[in-house]
Amino acid sequence: MINEAQSEAGGIYLFDDGATVQAFLDGPIIAEMKGDPTLSIKAFDVIGGLTTITRGPVK
Repeated sequence: MINEAQSEAGGIYLFDDGATVQAFLDGPIIAEMKGDPTLSIKAFDVIGGLTTITRGPVK
């Protein structure tokens, strides 16, 4: 996903629930990323339009 206006790009991950998201955010991958000041981490609710385009398993 790219936001050219904000000069941002990122990946999209799908989790079963908020607890699973938090466990991922508290894990070693994100801990390593937090050491890079050029990276930021944002969590969003399901984005319906993008989910439809990518045929995500969310209904």
